[in-house]
Amino acid sequence: MKTATHFTSEILLLIFVLWSQSSFGQSLPQIQKLSIYSPADIKIDGKSTEWNDKFQAYNNADGIWYTLSNDDNNLYLIIKAPYRDAPDKIMTGGITFTVSHYIEKGKRNTATDNVSLKFPILTFKESQSIIISSHGYETLKNDTVHKKPQIDSLVNIVNTKANNVFKEIEVVGIKNIPDLQLSVYNTEGIKAMGQFDKRMNFVYELLVPIKSLRLSIDSLEKFSYSIKINGRPVEKPLPGQKFGINEDAIDPGSDYLYRMSDSNFWSEYTLSKKTIN
Repeated sequence: MKTATHFTSEILLLIFVLWSQSSFGQSLPQIQKLSIYSPADIKIDGKSTEWNDKFQAYNNADGIWYTLSNDDNNLYLIIKAPYRDAPDKIMTGGITFTVSHYIEKGKRNTATDNVSLKFPILTFKESQSIIISSHGYETLKNDTVHKKPQIDSLVNIVNTKANNVFKEIEVVGIKNIPDLQLSVYNTEGIKAMGQFDKRMNFVYELLVPIKSLRLSIDSLEKFSYSIKINGRPVEKPLPGQKFGINEDAIDPGSDYLYRMSDSNFWSEYTLSKKTIN
């Protein structure tokens, strides 16, 4: 039987964790300020281990933490989307990362040579399977100590489902690659992966060769980038099927408008060169 003191300790621990996550987000800039040279051991595995779970910015528009970095050959993007609205939205609409050689808003928004990559790409059935399973965390999240075995099992189930369907990347604007859905096992050097962590946050990673973006590590020229979390696609009802009020609209814990509409931002970046000690 738990004592009052034990319950108080658990409550204080929960408050501290929530406060820490909130403070961490608030202390970071909305947009990444610095160019970052990537860690030597970076892997595209849907984990933030190389970064010690620390990010360069927290963007309120997208509701995500992120870091953009590079080495001499590749550009890397890592995103952490906190449970549960942002991961749900990503499962249904995916993340579109766009690179433009233009800085001015008017030009970058209409440029025909922008490069964009969208991941993940899921069917409605696939996305709903992952979302429904991930929501099992709702009944476990207030006691992550005693319910750790159940949480570990749930995370494994959700990530297994994700691994089975995270198969394609939509690529637009890269020379010599037709605008199409490219396999994650492609030979073009483009990589993408996403996994759910033990708190059911979604961690997304993307690698794009610098040469595919028509950039050079020897150039100090700034370029623009956009991170867009796509809103939920409008599903056409099947014959005889009627769509009623979406369950998210009546869920007080869900930001319905955020889920349904695109959210994005633009910023600028200059490739970082490795510091020689």
